[in-house]
Amino acid sequence: MVGLFQTVSDGSETITPEHLKACLHDVRIATLFEAQGIEITDINSFMDLLVDFEGTRELHIESFVSSCLSLKGYARSIDLLSVKHRLRLMERLLKQHFQAEKYSEIN
Repeated sequence: MVGLFQTVSDGSETITPEHLKACLHDVRIATLFEAQGIEITDINSFMDLLVDFEGTRELHIESFVSSCLSLKGYARSIDLLSVKHRLRLMERLLKQHFQAEKYSEIN
């Protein structure tokens, strides 16, 4: 996976989403991703998410590689259930927090 990153990034330690998306038009690069079990449609969304999460336009090799590895294969039902459970928990905690704030404003 590091070799794939270095191929796409021209040996740099970082890559921008724009540069990666431009590289994906190269059939050789797209084939390298697909050989790793990573679909190109996933990469476009994936890069946008990483940029939003990291808050920078340049992604470092470690973030890129570890995140690409998580894209390999299909999400298992248990993974989806775990995410769903965590979202419900966060929703419940937020509701409790805002209800407590609203109650404290009244008193």
